[in-house]
Amino acid sequence: MGGEIDLHIDKGYPAVVNNDELNKSVKNAASEFLGSENVEETELRMGAEDFGYYAQQIPACFYRVGVMNKEKELLLVFTLLLSILMKMRSKWVWA
Repeated sequence: MGGEIDLHIDKGYPAVVNNDELNKSVKNAASEFLGSENVEETELRMGAEDFGYYAQQIPACFYRVGVMNKEKELLLVFTLLLSILMKMRSKWVWA
């Protein structure tokens, strides 16, 4: 029955590691813009994705943007509409 196979073992994406200096700068800018009460830091995560490749080459800062309206029990993450963020008393969640 002979056969051949080409095998490639993918090690996956590198971990995403924020540059400390850039992370502080972006977090301060978000706090000034939205108010520090609307900027939160998440728990540490073992995240890996293609953004990790960028962070290996240049200083990088990965963050999550979301909106929350507790009265309507609504939570959206990764929205790009800044007007919605402001109208819903947004929370920036820091990764």
